[in-house]
Amino acid sequence: MSEYFQDPAFWYAVSFILFVVVVGRKLINLISSTVQEHRQAIVAELKEAKALQKEAEHAHAQICHELEHWADEEKTKRRHQDQQIADLKKSYHENYEKLRDQKIRGNDSYIQAKEIESRKRLETFVAEDITLNVKKDLLS
Repeated sequence: MSEYFQDPAFWYAVSFILFVVVVGRKLINLISSTVQEHRQAIVAELKEAKALQKEAEHAHAQICHELEHWADEEKTKRRHQDQQIADLKKSYHENYEKLRDQKIRGNDSYIQAKEIESRKRLETFVAEDITLNVKKDLLS
């Protein structure tokens, strides 16, 4: 056995083994910490991906719900618009009728005023004619 201690190959093998053990531990620790960091990054990304997936599923469900009710909402809006148009048409027609009646009444009152004016003129002419005829009769 003492010849092993004298042999440089033995010491070379012992130093190699010690070197591998010491450096190997540090290398294993370095590799382990790197792997652990990557693992934590992957876990964080997975959590973020799950959160994004839930958000996307919620948005998808909301859009599907809106699409299902969109047609009904559009029909309701259209009915409301049609009702507003009908109400406006009715209002305009009523206002037109009122204005037409006022115009007719206004024309009637204008015609009545003209008739009164014409009667007054006629009465004035008749009165003047009678007055002239009376004067002629008196003078003759």
